[in-house]
Amino acid sequence: MAWGALSALGVGCTPTAFLGPKENLLYRVELEGVRRADPLALAGFFQQKPLTTLPLVGGTPKLWFWEQGRKVFKPEKNQRKLAKLDERFDARIRAAAGDSFQVAALFDRREKRRKNLALRTEKGNFLMRKLGEPPVIYDSLKTVKTLDQLQIYLAARGFFRARATARTHIKDRKLTLTYQVTEGPEATVTALHDSIADPVVARLVTRDRDSLGALREDGRLLRLGDRYDADVLGRERERLEAMLKNRGYYEFRQQYVSFVADTTNPAAVRVTTVIANPPGARHHPVYRLRQVTVITDADRVRFGLRRDTVRYLDSVRYLAYVPYIRPSALSRKMPLRSQQLYSPQRADRAQRQLSSLDLFRFVNVTFRKAPVPADSTRRDSAAGGVPQRQLDALVGLAPLRKYQETVEGGVSQSARLFGPVGSARLRVRNIFQGGELLDLGLRGAYEGQQRFSNLSTGSSQQGIYALSLGGDVGLVYPRVLLAPLRFDRRMAPYNPRTRLTVAYTYVRRDEYTRTNLEFTYDYVWQRSRNLQYIFTPFDISLINVPRTNADFQAQLDRFAALGFPLNRSFQSQLVPSINFQRVHNSNDFAQTLDAGYSRLLVEVGGLSNLLLHYDRLTEGQFNLPVYSFARIALDVRRYWKLGPKRFVVGRLNTGAVKSLEGGSNAANSLLGFGNGVLPYDKFFFAGGPSSLRGWKPRRLGPGTYRQPDQTRDDGTVLRDVVEQPGELLFEANLEYRTPLFGFFNGAAFIDAGNVWALSETGRPGAKFNPRTFYRELAVDVGLGLRFDFTFLVLRLDVGVKTFDPTETEGSQFVLGKIGRTNQQAFNLGIGYPF
Repeated sequence: MAWGALSALGVGCTPTAFLGPKENLLYRVELEGVRRADPLALAGFFQQKPLTTLPLVGGTPKLWFWEQGRKVFKPEKNQRKLAKLDERFDARIRAAAGDSFQVAALFDRREKRRKNLALRTEKGNFLMRKLGEPPVIYDSLKTVKTLDQLQIYLAARGFFRARATARTHIKDRKLTLTYQVTEGPEATVTALHDSIADPVVARLVTRDRDSLGALREDGRLLRLGDRYDADVLGRERERLEAMLKNRGYYEFRQQYVSFVADTTNPAAVRVTTVIANPPGARHHPVYRLRQVTVITDADRVRFGLRRDTVRYLDSVRYLAYVPYIRPSALSRKMPLRSQQLYSPQRADRAQRQLSSLDLFRFVNVTFRKAPVPADSTRRDSAAGGVPQRQLDALVGLAPLRKYQETVEGGVSQSARLFGPVGSARLRVRNIFQGGELLDLGLRGAYEGQQRFSNLSTGSSQQGIYALSLGGDVGLVYPRVLLAPLRFDRRMAPYNPRTRLTVAYTYVRRDEYTRTNLEFTYDYVWQRSRNLQYIFTPFDISLINVPRTNADFQAQLDRFAALGFPLNRSFQSQLVPSINFQRVHNSNDFAQTLDAGYSRLLVEVGGLSNLLLHYDRLTEGQFNLPVYSFARIALDVRRYWKLGPKRFVVGRLNTGAVKSLEGGSNAANSLLGFGNGVLPYDKFFFAGGPSSLRGWKPRRLGPGTYRQPDQTRDDGTVLRDVVEQPGELLFEANLEYRTPLFGFFNGAAFIDAGNVWALSETGRPGAKFNPRTFYRELAVDVGLGLRFDFTFLVLRLDVGVKTFDPTETEGSQFVLGKIGRTNQQAFNLGIGYPF
């Protein structure tokens, strides 16, 4: 109610009492006449921005909050505080005159407090600085500057005859400014020519365009028939510079590249690419590497001692006071060799691959010109007879500590019970002198948890303590193991790694005891900076459940009758699988770029007769079921950047899993595992903080199925008690993110999706039907609040069900039933949902 009243007060009540004579408040800025140009880019040239509003406060102008803060703002009070602050600190500084460290600390503290008070004096109080914004007084001179900038921008985009005018409309001293754009004819590129003084450079440019011709006509960014665009020419200039530098032209700069546009006919432009020679020279010099030196302890200095040359390997010289790592291990990550043409791309790859070893604090690659050979007439035949120049490459490496320990501990609170939790990790670097990484981890917890069953009056009122112990051992090799040496060398540009992991988990609760022993063997390689592949030929889990009590087993059987197959997770089993992942991410860690993300996972489980010969090896000694299944999952995200911190984020998440025909051994038939049976953690689920946020986690669907309400012993009716697994998943999310004030960010979102079964189950309406599935997509809407502390993002999302396909009473459009139980869900989380 308070927010609604504030909105009603703010909208339409923008204050203007502070305006002076002949001053008007810039209330709105409009742009008209734009048909083919980019309106967002044009708006970026506006010298004055109109009033903005708080999006989550009913559109209240921020000026209203600024005005309320101004009414109570007293700058003279801050001035008095500033004078008292100076007086107090001056006395303390005089008293500490004999201690330079204390004096420096006092000066630092005084400046920090002065800065805060000065900010308040200049910018105003909290309402003025955080919630509000100062008034924008219309300035006609800035409008003239804006018109000039608009015409310059339009001409650079091929609208040579474009015109921009402005008109104003004033009502109640609120001014609306309208920019009218007349684009005129669009200049099209009708001819492309080259004027390159160096014939060798001309051949390289032609050859490069031929190699790119399959992607773009003539290999150029600007093609015949395109609209003239100065930005495209700028990118072409950058591309030519990068291409020539990667072919040995160490001293080549963008300044040598220019473009001449013949605009005699403003609708038909002829563009000539001009590449000039250095002043007084007939050619651009080509540089080759004379020698490559790697210093593996560049951060150390020992006076009176010289580094030893560890070994010459592949024409690279390795130096160190004390050998730290075998040169053969570094050689796989070192693409630089003597007699190579200078290439910054190759140098970047060397820096990236050496950094990925996690052995060095920094990796620095520098180049230095070598003395000109005595025979200055010596020429580089591979570069077309251009005079030869040489560079020396120096790679400086600073090793990290060999041992890195991490110990964490604390107390958790759950189910009204407190318990200790802790973990310890040890990383050993370069354990076998070949760049290997050994990771050892231990974790343990004795913490409170809710009882599995909440259907019994006695058990639902209290939690239980659960003991969880675990450990893992991981070993990472910076190369491809179990592969021919030639193949390993061929894979070197893709930064290959081999990762072996063994993990063990032990869980003991009142209801059961469960262990999981897992072994994984991964090959990881980078196709590019943004593209990574992971191939796992062996992923084997051995799950053992030595104990379940009678009450717990009865509850599992009860859920199984409802189509909830959790009982399968509490039976001893073997789950071998092979999987492949492709991950592409062009965003950064903080998700601040206009970028995309995709992850594809393909997994095949079982295949024991082909890979493990399980039946033959066990010969019936172990009654362990082996699951056979095929699973595919795809997660695609797109981040559209609208402003410095404003984004629209879209996501599509889908997948399918299917049990393969038949069981893999006699144990499957004995225990009822066969066609249609899947490991529980391979199912898909919908609902929750990163899925459909109007539903409880894992409680949506499948399809139109609605699980029956459960009645506890005391008569309490419980809804959505059981998780609902599915074999087919489809969900889509759309979210708008915007800053509010300070570290508070807001979001508005809509989610849609569901899970389905691929075969008939005991759950009516759960099976996927390609003709009707779109009518079974659940939909929710909601708002979110994010506390962005840069290093950590805390998230609160409130989702409200809009369309519920499982609704059996009345309409499935349930947005108007907000007061109903389970109509909305509150989600707390760390980080963004996607």
